[in-house]
This record gives sequence, C-alpha cells and structure tokens, in this order.
Amino acid sequence: MMKKTLALVLVLALLIPAAALGEASTLPFGLKIGMTKDEAKAAFDADATLSAINRDKEDYDNGTVEYSFEDVAIPGTDVTADSFSVQVDQNNSTKTDKLTTLSFDISPTDQSIAMFRKLLAAITATYGAPESDPFGTEAVDTYVEWGTLDASWALPDMRISLSLNRMYEESITVQYTSRLNYDKADLAE
Repeated sequence: MMKKTLALVLVLALLIPAAALGEASTLPFGLKIGMTKDEAKAAFDADATLSAINRDKEDYDNGTVEYSFEDVAIPGTDVTADSFSVQVDQNNSTKTDKLTTLSFDISPTDQSIAMFRKLLAAITATYGAPESDPFGTEAVDTYVEWGTLDASWALPDMRISLSLNRMYEESITVQYTSRLNYDKADLAE
C-alpha cells in the first residue's frame, strides 16, 4: 500500500507544471511574472542597478501602472538599454495587480546586428535556443525585405521576444510577457 501511495505522489508531482507550484522563470533584476506593485517596487529597491536609477511611474487609471528607467545596463551583457519598463496591470481573470511585461528598448547607433547577436547569445544562455533560427533561410529573406530580425522563446509562464528593426531608424527590443493571464474556468457555462 505504501509503495502505491508513493508511486501516486511521484506521478502527481511530475504532472504538476512548475508554474502551478509557484516557480516562475528567471527575469532580470530579481523580478518575477505575477508580482504586485509593492513586490515590484521592493525588487527595484533591492537591486543594485535599479535602485541607483530614478524611476518614473505612469498610472493609467485603469489598473495599469508602468515603471520606467533610463540608461539601464542589461544583465549578462555589456549592452545598455535606452529605456527599461515594467508593467503591472489587472489584465487577468481575477482583476488583481500582476507584473505582466518587461521591456528593454535599445537604439544602437551602429553595429545593431552585432548587438542583436550579443543579446541573442545572452538570452539563449539563460533560456535555451529560440523557437526558430533568426538567421535561417526564411528569416534572412525577411531581413532582406524588411530589415528585421526576430527570435522568440515560449516558457510555461512567459514569452520572450528579441526584435531588431533597421527600417528608417534602427532599434532593438527585448520583451518578456506573461502567458498566464486568464483562467479556463472563465469559459464554463
């Protein structure tokens, strides 16, 4: 009987996704998807980089608050983002404050492709290979036509996007976005 119980517990433990256990994917600066406004502010204050930078707060009066920082060193790289923003909103089934988006915006003056490669290597070192090769044949064709490069990762609790755009004005964006916003139970009749 004890062996069956242990086997059942082991099977259940393997079937429960990590997100359900409260484990969140690693984010820069000690942040986690799902943090409240107070938890995000505490993480800002606890981080040596963010605590040394003034932050702006934009309250959109709809449950969304965005915190912005300028000239932020991106962890694990020698790249400095022009801006870094953190959004806590109520865009979820429970209408409670949850951190849903982090975004780095970079405006490289030159060497944007080399910078894209640096960021790609850093993100890949943390999260593994992207879903598709941003330098594959189809991606190169898109680059030739539009001047864009993209890489994306889908983790259980979030998506990550790395994008380069060279059309008109060169820019690179790294964005982390929550995947767990709404409950299946919302659809029950």
